[in-house]
Parts: sequence; C-alpha cells; structure tokens
Amino acid sequence: FIRARIEQRISERGFRRDVAGDCYSDLVETLAQAEHDGLGVFLSGRPGVGKTFLARCAFPSAPVVQCSQVGEGFELPDAPVVIIDDLGAESQVFGREPVLQAFLGWYDASPTRRPRLVITSNLRGEDVRRRYGERFTSRARATMIAVRITGDDHRSREGERANEQAAASADDPEVAREFRAFVKQMSLSGWHNVNAGVWAMMMAKKLDAPKAKAAGILIVDAWERERDADPERDEKLKWFAESQAREIVERHERGLEMVRGWRTGR
Repeated sequence: FIRARIEQRISERGFRRDVAGDCYSDLVETLAQAEHDGLGVFLSGRPGVGKTFLARCAFPSAPVVQCSQVGEGFELPDAPVVIIDDLGAESQVFGREPVLQAFLGWYDASPTRRPRLVITSNLRGEDVRRRYGERFTSRARATMIAVRITGDDHRSREGERANEQAAASADDPEVAREFRAFVKQMSLSGWHNVNAGVWAMMMAKKLDAPKAKAAGILIVDAWERERDADPERDEKLKWFAESQAREIVERHERGLEMVRGWRTGR
C-alpha cells in the first residue's frame, strides 16, 4: 500500500520511470521502506539525474533547504519531513560547518520531535565521510536509508542551450556595458568587496532574460576567476562573511545559486 501510494504521488507530479533508469524499482522500494520505518532517505547520484526532482515529487509538502543558503545559526524548519538539497554545495562564504552543526543538532533532538530528513547529494559515501567526518556518517546511517540514482544527465542539454543563448547575447551593448561596470568596480575594490551574486540579481531585474543571463554568467565567471586565483581566498571569504550584513550575504549566495542554475539549465 505504501509503495503504491508513493508511485502514484511521484507519477502525478511528473517523475517518469525512464528518468531514473534501471534503479526506478529500487528507488520506490527505498522510499516505501523509509516511510514504513520512519527513516529518512539519502539520495545520491551525478548532477542532473533527478535527485531533487524525485525528492520534491515524493514529498511535495516538505520544505526544501538549499545547502548553499545555509549560514551561521541556521535551524531546520519545523515540519514532518525536510528536504536538504545538494549536500556538498555549501556556501563558499560559510563553508560546511553550519550544515554539519545543524545536522548534529537535529540528531541530538528527541526522535519523536525531529523531522525525517531527505538529503540529496552528488557526493559518494566515502566523499561524505571525508568532508563531514565520522560523526555525520554514523548518524546518517542510523537514521536514513541510502540509495544511488543512476541514469543520464537530463539537465546537460538544457544547460548547453542556456549557455549558447547567453554567449549569443554577450556582445549586446547593454550586456557589455553592465559587465564593464562590474569589472571596473571589482578592479577598484577587490573581488572580496563586491557582491557578484547581488549584481547578478540586479541584472535579472534590469535586463530581459537572455541579456540578464549573459550578464550574470559573465559577472560571476569573472568574480570566481579572481577569487580562485587569490592565495588569500579563504581569509577574504571569512572577512566577507563577518563584515557584511547577513541579508547581503544571503542575497549574494542566492544570486550565485541563480547563475549556477542558468549554467546547468536547472
């Protein structure tokens, strides 16, 4: 009965059997077993195979927490089931610690009061252990059933089309003007003093869609190149997180996540 209910739930919301490939039956069985036992689910797999889509289809009323949006002092939403999306893609400003502490705090709460967690991640088991440590992995094993989704990357073709459209708009005078203004500001202030994500969100409001995507991708690409080439990157990211208002940091991260979605067609 539980399995049939889950299959109906995910099919009604558009998750097709062919998206999951050969592992569809195992996926549905895992979701049914987890629901029966009151356990969470750890969904892993390559980018684009449908992890987040499946989680949203299977648990349509569950709030979704993007790991890239988790900052200091984060608390899980109060709900029966919470989806933690894209474990391993934490904020470059705050790093993995807020996610780890939120999970450990969740585990220490009374089992009758804490929500079931559904975690999606591109990471394999050993990568999770190396990144988050044995405390995380042992507690995850005790409270979740793990399943890996195989199949094709269904976002890659959409991402390629989005990037082609952005490239075609890159020579547009409006796009070029906005990009030059950003580069000038970054050269004057340093990459750690400009909020590339906020700039990208401004472009989304200021320009039409193809131009906004082109400008946003150019801006974030330039910002990431400067950041990654800086030997003091980690110290400056920490300074940025501590010196900026929380609202600004969160808008910056939302903007970066938006552009990453444009890049991949997500």
